[in-house]
Amino acid sequence: MQSESGIERDLSRFEGEGGPSAPSGLSSSQPGTERARDVWPAKLVVSVPILRVKNARASTRYFLEVLGFRKDWEDPLEPGTPLLVSVSRDGVTFYLSERREDGPLGGRANVHVTDARALFEELQHHGAKMMSPLDVQSDGSIEFMVRDLDGNVIRFDQIASVTGAPPKPSGRSYRGGSPLLARHRPRRS
Repeated sequence: MQSESGIERDLSRFEGEGGPSAPSGLSSSQPGTERARDVWPAKLVVSVPILRVKNARASTRYFLEVLGFRKDWEDPLEPGTPLLVSVSRDGVTFYLSERREDGPLGGRANVHVTDARALFEELQHHGAKMMSPLDVQSDGSIEFMVRDLDGNVIRFDQIASVTGAPPKPSGRSYRGGSPLLARHRPRRS
């Protein structure tokens, strides 16, 4: 595989690495470890998921009118070329891309929110394509999923507090367990 500078890099040392822990013999001064990274000035700032879409203008309207995002910009402006549109809401940004090189249709993204119940009601009121009702997990986390016009799925979740206490109830009761998983479980005869 070649890097941007044209120098071929041997990535074979990463093949076959498995499991949740780092390979044995990795010390804190080796590249890729936290201590080794402290000497480099570059820091990661933000991640922007790219969602492939068939029609960026229609998808943008859905994100604006239904999901409550705003349009930041679109590129290119030349007619007849695939569009890339940036939409954002409350510090969360998505790129909606007609460009095939940006991946397949049917992507997934996860967005952490402060009040999943209120957002669920807002998006449902505006006609979002809900994939599931609110799902209250055993740790108190709350999540739901929305599908866009092109089959991309966005999961919105509210993480339970550090103490493990469930988020403050909104006066409505919801059942725990994942309805999506329940549909895919084998039925017992």
